[in-house]
Amino acid sequence: MFGFGKKKVSACKYGINTVGLSISMATTFVDAWNSKRHKYEIEPLDRNNDKLFKFFAHYNLMMNSSKTISKLENPQDQELFRGLTLLMYLNFSKDEGVIPSNLMDLNFNQLKDEASKIMAGYLVYIQEEKNKREHAMGEMISYFVNEMLITNPSAKLSEFVNELISIIAPIHDESWAAVKNIKEIPVMDEEAIDYWMRSK
Repeated sequence: MFGFGKKKVSACKYGINTVGLSISMATTFVDAWNSKRHKYEIEPLDRNNDKLFKFFAHYNLMMNSSKTISKLENPQDQELFRGLTLLMYLNFSKDEGVIPSNLMDLNFNQLKDEASKIMAGYLVYIQEEKNKREHAMGEMISYFVNEMLITNPSAKLSEFVNELISIIAPIHDESWAAVKNIKEIPVMDEEAIDYWMRSK
């Protein structure tokens, strides 16, 4: 289904697009936060915030787990791609200087555990009717802000979250739609396996 009419490329090359987009979305989130926080009297958010880094590791994992993004049908290939792109997220973040200094020694397995904890918390959060939103990205932003960054809910915070969602969700949709439309499909070839073995 996903492979018809698609050009096969190394999962490493394909992952550059998806992981790069996840890291870019973290920057977009920070920019939106800091541009709107003043009128809600909310503290600024630093790009190297450790919770931001961990949350977008979870975001990266979720997006690369989607079959419409990875275009992989084989469960084993999908699992390998998930792991590869999480590892790439860690390495690219270090290369680009957007990993918090206190997490510089974080390894792949530790990051995987952190992302899994966030996923578990997120799945519990969205089970509550009051936390459900029309847009999945809206639910993720709401969870991140309310459960990880600011744990004192208020009317101002709710308005702030809604404004963040209105800015970020369309960018999320447009950006990932471009990935979905790429006429390529990743393969776990020798290059990808070598990257995985050398970097892990």
